[in-house]
Amino acid sequence: MPEYRSGAGAAEPRAWSFSLVLDGGVAAWQAAALRPVMHLLDDGAGAVTRVRLVCRASTLAEAVEAGVRAVERKGLTAIRLNAEDWVTLADVAARVGRSRETVRLWATGRLGPGGFPSPLTPGRGTVFYSWAEVLAWLCRHGRIDGLEEEPLLAAVSLALQLRTLTSRLVSAPSAQCVRRLALLPMSAG
Repeated sequence: MPEYRSGAGAAEPRAWSFSLVLDGGVAAWQAAALRPVMHLLDDGAGAVTRVRLVCRASTLAEAVEAGVRAVERKGLTAIRLNAEDWVTLADVAARVGRSRETVRLWATGRLGPGGFPSPLTPGRGTVFYSWAEVLAWLCRHGRIDGLEEEPLLAAVSLALQLRTLTSRLVSAPSAQCVRRLALLPMSAG
């Protein structure tokens, strides 16, 4: 998982590492051209290919944008970013150094202030939550100190997926509807 930094001011450039999922395979010339920043995590010959990028930038946001643009300049299409956003309660417990039982009680509302984020997969065998949503809840309720991660990787991954799915819509009105909703401001409540 990449490191996150927050705060104002220009930070010194550093290497940021993250994983992308590409649509289709990667040709040898593409892999060679991107070798300074990209490493194949798969054999590069499948329907999708996972790659690890290492980009120098002042912020993670700058690095991710530069990485996606570099890959796409070589004719590849980024369809998703491995944001590691889907987590179980056991994952949450491990990430924040609490017991699984404490986290389960937070999720059921039996401990803490309530309002724990809803699961992404209710009623399924394994229940997953959004790490970005859980992290916001933890910070808002003082359950962890000093951790101010942005949900950047989850948001970028969703943006790439939205772009991919919108391009596959056959109906122009459907695609326009999705674009309008993506740009719709969130309500204050």
